[in-house]
Amino acid sequence: MNRNELAKLVIQPYVISLAGCAALLLWGIWRKQVGLSIVREISWPIFPFVIGLFIVVRAVENLGLAGLAVRGLAATGHSMLLQDFAAAFGAGIGSNMVNNIPMALLSISALQGGGSSAVQYGALLGCNLGPNLTVAGSLATMLVIASARRNGENVGARDFFGAGLRVTPLVLFAAALALWLSLRAFP
Repeated sequence: MNRNELAKLVIQPYVISLAGCAALLLWGIWRKQVGLSIVREISWPIFPFVIGLFIVVRAVENLGLAGLAVRGLAATGHSMLLQDFAAAFGAGIGSNMVNNIPMALLSISALQGGGSSAVQYGALLGCNLGPNLTVAGSLATMLVIASARRNGENVGARDFFGAGLRVTPLVLFAAALALWLSLRAFP
């Protein structure tokens, strides 16, 4: 294969992921740290959820929610502070409603036509810090809670929401404010 043919070669993400899984599995077997018991420890209910996320992403795209988000940001006017906070809290609330993966994809769709740095980084903050209100807000949260439950910790959705409600808005507010200040200091 020449250089041009290599440049056109597209490797699907699942190929890389499966190759990484295979390499780790072989390494674990070789070191005698992994056995068939690993199959019982996998959180199998997560797989239908992930498949459902792809359906949600397609629905979000088909329903035109990106345009709605753009109109919502336009309503904030030209204030960088308001745009920053609207993007951060909008993406945070959306992440808790539909999960942060579809919300991040919606944010990308909404911001493809432009958007200031405050809006782009605000949406990024919202998709990463915001989904800490609901258990389903982030796949990472779901995996951590599943692991905690396997180890005897009972983390319920109500307890998680209560803790998240006390912490998440404050952290998101502080991060959005720090973002706005940094963008003003270093334009």
